[in-house]
Amino acid sequence: MRRIPHTVLTLLLAALLLLAGCGKKQDPTLPTVPGGLPEASTAAGQTTAAPTISPDAPTTAVPVTTTASSPTDSVPATASVPSTAAPTSETAPTTTTRYIVTDYPTSGDPSASDPDVTAQPTEPASTEDPSLLSLRERAAAYLAQMDTRTRLFQLMIVAPEAICLENPATTPDGLKLSAYPVSGLVYQAQNMENAEQLTALVEGHQKASVLPLFICVEEEGGRASCLIRTIGTTPVKNMFTYRGDGIEKARTNALTLATDIRQYGFNLDLAPVADVWTEPENKVIGERAYGDDFAKTAALIAAAVKGFHEGGVICTLKHFPGYGAAAPETEGGIPAVNKTPDQLREEEFLPFLAGIEAGADLVMTAYLSVPEADPLEPAVFSRRIVTDLLRNGLAFDGVIITDNLADAAAASSLSAGEACLKALNAGCDLLFCPAGDPETLGACADYLAEALQAGRLSAARVDESLLRILMLKIKYGILP
Repeated sequence: MRRIPHTVLTLLLAALLLLAGCGKKQDPTLPTVPGGLPEASTAAGQTTAAPTISPDAPTTAVPVTTTASSPTDSVPATASVPSTAAPTSETAPTTTTRYIVTDYPTSGDPSASDPDVTAQPTEPASTEDPSLLSLRERAAAYLAQMDTRTRLFQLMIVAPEAICLENPATTPDGLKLSAYPVSGLVYQAQNMENAEQLTALVEGHQKASVLPLFICVEEEGGRASCLIRTIGTTPVKNMFTYRGDGIEKARTNALTLATDIRQYGFNLDLAPVADVWTEPENKVIGERAYGDDFAKTAALIAAAVKGFHEGGVICTLKHFPGYGAAAPETEGGIPAVNKTPDQLREEEFLPFLAGIEAGADLVMTAYLSVPEADPLEPAVFSRRIVTDLLRNGLAFDGVIITDNLADAAAASSLSAGEACLKALNAGCDLLFCPAGDPETLGACADYLAEALQAGRLSAARVDESLLRILMLKIKYGILP
């Protein structure tokens, strides 16, 4: 028999082996990844859910790198935050890193993801911070349950006398919080007799409230310090006294103030003063300021914000756009700062910007005239100042709060409701309503409701502000 050449045998053997390999098929929908977890297919139009993960499993994150062949390639079905990667050409592949999380979040932080989310894409980054998205969704759920009247009251903070039948209010008796569900109460020295009485007062107010309250006080240190003077908490001097002691002293002073007021149920301090004292005749601010130099004061304010937050208290930068250069009040009854917007940005705004960058959640507007910025309206009623210079100019996404609107209302011959409406339409969120009794408070809410009906106030404007307020309460655990 004729022998088959060796080269031919080799070719036949190779062909047989190739045919045998074609009989083995691999499931294209379950590519193998490190750690043995199947990842969702990247083929266009196909997704495969990640495996069910036990909540008792240890927390791990497995990086997965896949190559997408077109911009239509899907993300894993379990991802809760959409990718915002820039579109690519259909022929140029892109590489994406994903993480399959093998446990539910265990943190009690209100910014934690929902427990039914078992996978989160972390690259490319979303334009929406997941923690902020969670806060916003939870705030929207609260908002959706409120009727119009409740929404309007939730835009207001008031003195305790506005929801009580006694003046001054020193006990929680006669509360009308169910009928007037305000967002918070601002306590003054007249509401404080001793530690036991103050604790009972605050606890009684919180228990009676429809929604948990902002419990506010103006505790700056020095002459503007209710608890130091009445209860005897840790002495802290006027902040101007410490202007040369550095940022660590500014931080520890704020931490001391925050720690002390929290003992009595306060969760919001109307401090620090971010005004820079450059007008010697300005006694309204005076030694309440942290300094008389813009850059140095900015550093001290940033440190103070961190101290307040370390103490678990919301803090408030005040009094925007800056009160420290204001001359004494004129015959019109309103102090004025005669600087251009550009000058304000280079000087007065520095401490506010530093505080915002340090994480301050509230900025308080002032009853103050700045003719170069708005020749017609004081700052608290000026859209040019509140919205254009603060909200947009300083990119401030937090809550803008008014100072007590009593002076602004009186000087402009406005009712409490009219003053609240003007401030709200200027861009303020949280209104320090000057009502001193339940009747005036109710009339204020009625006036805002009428403005809504007449189109002088939009529902969108109300909800925009209320969403910020609710998010702040959730962030600090005031709302569950």
